[in-house]
Amino acid sequence: MALLAVAIAIRLVAAVAIELPADAGEFRYVALSPDAGAGAQGPPVYPLFLRLVYALFGAGNDRAVLLVQAPLAALVVVFVYFAAARLFGRAAGLASAAIAALYPNFVLYPAAVQPAWLVLLAAAAFSAACAVEVRETSRALLAAALAAVGLLVRPYFLFMIPGLFVVLKRRFMFLAALALLLAPVAARNSIVAGEITPVYGAHSFNVNVSEYASRDVERIADRVYSNAFRLFWYPDRSSRQEEHASPVFRLYHLRKYSYLLLLLFGLVTMARRMDRAHLAVVGPLVSAVALHILFSRSPFFRIRTFLEIASILYAGALLHDRGRTALSRFGGKRRSAA
Repeated sequence: MALLAVAIAIRLVAAVAIELPADAGEFRYVALSPDAGAGAQGPPVYPLFLRLVYALFGAGNDRAVLLVQAPLAALVVVFVYFAAARLFGRAAGLASAAIAALYPNFVLYPAAVQPAWLVLLAAAAFSAACAVEVRETSRALLAAALAAVGLLVRPYFLFMIPGLFVVLKRRFMFLAALALLLAPVAARNSIVAGEITPVYGAHSFNVNVSEYASRDVERIADRVYSNAFRLFWYPDRSSRQEEHASPVFRLYHLRKYSYLLLLLFGLVTMARRMDRAHLAVVGPLVSAVALHILFSRSPFFRIRTFLEIASILYAGALLHDRGRTALSRFGGKRRSAA
């Protein structure tokens, strides 16, 4: 509870103190009016969330949006704790939760009128749902509910479904429940679009298999490399001097390098400590990013959040291991000195 309280406090401070520019870079605002609806081509969850906040606190009250988002986004600490504690033990779970509470990207996601914090929560909830001890039927139904919410937040949650299908034991129950949950949205969007629409139009999912059909190896390799590079490194926005000189823009660099540091420690530890039991928890997250790199026309930048969640689970385990080793060495030195 203490870590959750700290996480909420930090995010509330960010929501009040940080003025984020409405540009096309990392801190982009979502262009939604107070009465914006959920169109047939757009994800409906975040626009509906904005409509609710605007209805309660006034049309166009973006500061209220940030203040509501802050405590909700802090719940990622709870999900990360449950997932990491299940994989590595309670102490490692607390270490991962502490990282999630303080990690700059997680603090700043809810400090803008954009759905990145919802993507974060959904991805963390997936890891917790796959980690907790429940009946496999309940796990399949819970995964289906989370997948439905994820797809209604961002279409790229489609790339997580193959990974879930592999790790879940009640696979066809998962698919049937997911189809049932999405059927009303698909029916509504099909009526609006005037044609059969599986939740969104095909272009929204950004899937590309035509290059594989062409068997142009050089072109395929170039696109995969380009997708991977754009996901692992922020685009260069430093050409506009007024942004480069602003304190907010310097946060951009903090986020970039903290992300790379997290990946370094998290993915290296993952490669060393991964086993079959871990695949059920981090497999869907990592496979979603891999499939996105392989089969998307161009990467949806925020799918990187899946890697951030997976990396934090293992970074917490690394921090716990190093701390335990340091304590044992300190204790050994004290005993030898005595």
